[in-house]
Amino acid sequence: MTDPLMSREEVAALLGIKPNSVRDVLRRRGITEQRGYPREAVEALDYVKRAGQGRRTDLSPTTEEPGTDE
Repeated sequence: MTDPLMSREEVAALLGIKPNSVRDVLRRRGITEQRGYPREAVEALDYVKRAGQGRRTDLSPTTEEPGTDE
């Protein structure tokens, strides 16, 4: 039988986040820690990591030269 509670490290591995972020991420979704996190609630999350501050790809220059229609 699977343990009904998950450790912070297990939750972090499942969600792909750092263990130190688990409490904040789950609290924002209404899941609190009770000697662990409820496995059923954590596995039911539809968690999508937010994109970080990366390079804007919508501003990249085009590869075509202007006026060269083929």
